[in-house]
Amino acid sequence: MFRQGEHRRQIDAAIADGKSLDEIERTLLDPANLGDELSSALWLYAMGALERAQARPPNAASPNIHLLPA
Repeated sequence: MFRQGEHRRQIDAAIADGKSLDEIERTLLDPANLGDELSSALWLYAMGALERAQARPPNAASPNIHLLPA
């Protein structure tokens, strides 16, 4: 079963850890075998989230910090 929220949390955590879009694609999206449409949607989410993270000041908290596991 596809759990979009779970994949988004994994993407957010990977971005918080400093992973690149290529690393996210290779380690999270490709192995999940979600199909082209869902994989593309999550790739776009990752790209946007990464761009937002790069635009934030260096020590600013992620707007999705509440979604990350404690």
